[in-house]
Amino acid sequence: MTEPKTSHIRELQDTTHALREDVQKLGKISKEVAYETLDHLRENAAGYYKEGLDKAKSMEHNLEEQIQKHPLRSVLIAAGVGCFLGILMKKR
Repeated sequence: MTEPKTSHIRELQDTTHALREDVQKLGKISKEVAYETLDHLRENAAGYYKEGLDKAKSMEHNLEEQIQKHPLRSVLIAAGVGCFLGILMKKR
């Protein structure tokens, strides 16, 4: 059997080493992209949470204003909703 040429062995070792470095670089880049994406998602989630909280507070304020402007109508609506829910629960 003939032995492989030393130059081919060296080329194979060099290529394997280069491949290993490329895979490590690829892993590092993938990790950085994942962290950047996670940071971006966190920022968006925080923004959506704050926006939702602001809308909920605004709705609460508007509801309180409507109750103060029309107290009798508010009580009648609440009574009607309560009766409706009572009927639904009684049927179960």
